[in-house]
Amino acid sequence: MAFFVIAQARFARMHSIEGQLLTIAESWPLQLTVQPTDQGPPWSVRVGDDTLISLRGNSVQASALRNGQRLRASGILYGAESLQAQTIEVF
Repeated sequence: MAFFVIAQARFARMHSIEGQLLTIAESWPLQLTVQPTDQGPPWSVRVGDDTLISLRGNSVQASALRNGQRLRASGILYGAESLQAQTIEVF
């Protein structure tokens, strides 16, 4: 089992998405819906305990996120239009 987890992490693809925050689902893990600036389909972005969130260069909690904000989320793809965020930068 340990080999599978290591192999899975090794081949994970990093990706980033930039767009407008449409919705925040009050669930665990926190789920965001982001409309990309290229007008493609909305993306689902998971926010975990280890996700670093910054607003104008300052670290903030997930409670600082609001609908309508522009953001860039970077992390690991886990499906079509789905991302496990490692960092979120709010503009």
